[in-house]
Amino acid sequence: MKGLIALAVPQFRRPSGMLGRLVGRYMARKNQQRNTWTIELLDVQPIDRILELGLGPGWAIERISQLVTSGFVAGIDHSDVMVRQASQRNAAAVREGRVRLHQGSADEIPYPDKTFDKAFAVNVHMFWHDPIATLEEIRRVLKPGGSVSIALQPKWAKTEDEVRSRGNRIVQLLEKAEFENIELRSKSMQPVTCVCAIGHKINSSYSQIRANNS
Repeated sequence: MKGLIALAVPQFRRPSGMLGRLVGRYMARKNQQRNTWTIELLDVQPIDRILELGLGPGWAIERISQLVTSGFVAGIDHSDVMVRQASQRNAAAVREGRVRLHQGSADEIPYPDKTFDKAFAVNVHMFWHDPIATLEEIRRVLKPGGSVSIALQPKWAKTEDEVRSRGNRIVQLLEKAEFENIELRSKSMQPVTCVCAIGHKINSSYSQIRANNS
């Protein structure tokens, strides 16, 4: 049993091969509650352009694309297995050009500055090699006024205080990446509370006015 666990753990970082495909199916089933809550926090609008970092098997992409009727949804994952699974799940939307999926790294997003209204990541930021640099890259592709939501359900946490501490660490990362108006939300769920830190990319003119008045 321990041997199977040891084999499975790296797959959650970068699923590959047959075991990776099984992990993808498991993720699609087990992650629905926290993904659903994160999507609710995004307040998705029909014209939004939304980016998911660490798209996994594409469950959240599928749900959001149903809400974004006149906008655009993109996803990035460094696992080719996950991109293939997500592409199959979202095949119709991909053919229609409403969804675009990429294999790659979150710290090199293949889009120009100010492309997206919203970006989000669920249970993946702890795998980023340089979280601040990655958040800065996300900020680059957000439009002024755009937002990023970083959700985490730390199933290894033993207490609610530990969960809250993990959430506060995400807030600190967002602050260092120069996001503003940051808020930390939480939702009770099994087996442990889920937290989501939401930061905003404020218009540069607004930021300058605020700095002049401080």
